[in-house]
Amino acid sequence: MNNFKTITRLARRSLITLVLSILCSVGLFYGTVFFKDRMAAQFKQAQQLEGTQRARLAQMEIDLENLQTETGRFSQLRQQGLLGDPDRTAWVEQLLASYQTLGLSLRDLAYTVHPPQALGVADPAAPSTQGARSFDLDFTISNAHEEDLLALLNHFRSHVNGLYRVQACHLSAPKETGLTAHCTLRFFNIPESLSKSTPPTPATGA
Repeated sequence: MNNFKTITRLARRSLITLVLSILCSVGLFYGTVFFKDRMAAQFKQAQQLEGTQRARLAQMEIDLENLQTETGRFSQLRQQGLLGDPDRTAWVEQLLASYQTLGLSLRDLAYTVHPPQALGVADPAAPSTQGARSFDLDFTISNAHEEDLLALLNHFRSHVNGLYRVQACHLSAPKETGLTAHCTLRFFNIPESLSKSTPPTPATGA
């Protein structure tokens, strides 16, 4: 009888130990699965965050490149005379320099620089010191040939500091010594200052 009780007691202890071991094993298993899933979720979040940061970095690099490009373009436009205060005197001086380079007589040249005209407004003749504007440089050449006019325009375009287009060019009164050319060069400018000033009077020369 005593032996039976002893065996029963030992068996009960072994059974309890086994049950506790099983419970611990199950707990460790589910704990491992839980932490594994949690680590996987955190790893996935880290990957998503890394992808977001990489995309943001790539966009910042694109923005920086665009900014550098625009800054360089801005500086180039400033050097070309589109931005800032227009140097109308330099336009005239270059016209005279180009004209003299070709060996033409200044007696046959007359020019006029008109006040600015606002662009994109109802009344383009209204002077403006803010927003885009244009300046017309008119010149007349007498006793000139077509090749002289083309050479003058090409030389002027290569040396003048300003953005412009040939707005009009009319040839008339042909004769043995040449013909008369009436041309308009339209310069474009965007002032940096928004302060208003009195519009300049036309400049003329002959």
